[in-house]
Amino acid sequence: MTPEQDATGDRPEPEPGPRPPSGARPLRLDDVDLVPEQTRDDTDDGWGASAAGDRDPAAVLRRYLDETPPHHGD
Repeated sequence: MTPEQDATGDRPEPEPGPRPPSGARPLRLDDVDLVPEQTRDDTDDGWGASAAGDRDPAAVLRRYLDETPPHHGD
């Protein structure tokens, strides 16, 4: 008995399902833009950072204290 055969020795029937049209061209990943070059999340602005505020030490400390999770403690 081969792995393709069931206990009776017969080959199982293929699952019925939709088939692509006979003239359909297979989808190539090169043809599709899966991920844009840059999203808003890739930028500092997307993460809520401002370029001007990062230069002020008081603003940096305030942001650090605001964003530090409580389980990190002091």
